[in-house]
Amino acid sequence: MISIYDQHTGLAQNLPTDLRDLIEGHLITAKENGLSDLTHIAVIDEGDTEEVIVQELGFSPLHNPLTGKRFGEPDFEPNWDWLEVHPDWFELIYTVGDSGFAFVLFVSRTDGLVSRLCGHFGRGRAGN
Repeated sequence: MISIYDQHTGLAQNLPTDLRDLIEGHLITAKENGLSDLTHIAVIDEGDTEEVIVQELGFSPLHNPLTGKRFGEPDFEPNWDWLEVHPDWFELIYTVGDSGFAFVLFVSRTDGLVSRLCGHFGRGRAGN
């Protein structure tokens, strides 16, 4: 799992070009809107366990803290604010509070559990 907080750390990562372009777009927008210090971008890849994700972010996309339900349980609904499907990546945005803080997660469209979650709820969206 990779966390990116600014263009310098984003550019320092060995990332695929399409992902780098998506991340750079978010970093530029955050800077233009004064949200650089309020944006946490993370890349979740196939090998990242839920434990690693929770250690890095403080929460799991596989669990809805409002309902207590986990992905795979009946009536589970994810608690992200945005899901966009790209050819090789899912993009999730979680806003936190009223300050403008947001987590922007890029999830590899491989066979990891978070990818399956995104694929399940991203059916019928462009690129899927």
